Amino acid sequence: MDKGSVVEGGVVEGGVVGSPLTTGLSGQVLVAADETCIAEVRDLVSRLDAIQSRSRRTRGQIFIEVASAADIELLETPELITVTWLARDVRTGDPGTSTACAPGQALGRSVRAWVSEMCTGDAEFDGTEITAVVFGDTESISDLRLDLIAQLGVETAESAAL
Repeated sequence: MDKGSVVEGGVVEGGVVGSPLTTGLSGQVLVAADETCIAEVRDLVSRLDAIQSRSRRTRGQIFIEVASAADIELLETPELITVTWLARDVRTGDPGTSTACAPGQALGRSVRAWVSEMCTGDAEFDGTEITAVVFGDTESISDLRLDLIAQLGVETAESAAL
């Protein structure tokens, strides 16, 4: 059963990232990005804002991981989309340790927690399709993509085609 789609953002050329989202998306959107892809997130938000209407309202969550709290900037979003900035300099790595938070670590924890909280796996109960957009090309972000594909029930070939 298809419970969503995963768009591999940030490494796709030619503006393909926005295309699936501008054709009929009215469910939930989950966006994950690191500090190298803030411009792509801004572009995606402007596309989401452009398709909002009274009868078609996308809701969702954007997670952006940055090196420090000083890197956080204003990002205006449509009404039902929330942004969470994840600054590595104020987080620890593995829970219960005092190690520094590695790039992608806070993003991965936050996205996985959101999916486990917001997605029951029952399409009838969840009510809408979920589109996950992952920007970045580090190993931890690639692992996150694979986890989302597994958790949301999307085949790898389908996500690559988008």
